Amino acid sequence: MDDSSKKKSLRLPQINRDVKVLRKKYRSADVDLLYAERLLRAGQILPQTDPYPGFGESHSIYKTRVINTSSDKGKSGGYRLIYQEIIIDDEEVIILKTRRAEFHGLARG
Repeated sequence: MDDSSKKKSLRLPQINRDVKVLRKKYRSADVDLLYAERLLRAGQILPQTDPYPGFGESHSIYKTRVINTSSDKGKSGGYRLIYQEIIIDDEEVIILKTRRAEFHGLARG
């Protein structure tokens, strides 16, 4: 897939603070999130990705599990990533989030 067909991604400001907190528990949180973001931008669907409940069919909001590569516990040792796919100026954009509370206001607002 060439660069022109990749989706763009947008990180909400809170995600940097969330990653800083995650980094205290998971040393590789930055690398793991970057890898997940690259897969999503390339159009890949991550394992354990489910529609996020409560928003209906009109919003493409998903929750997925990011595997913690600094642990040998597999998916259960990882953390949750919430993201939304939207269209802006005829381009698909992925908005990355890690906490639920702010995401509810973004999608419904």
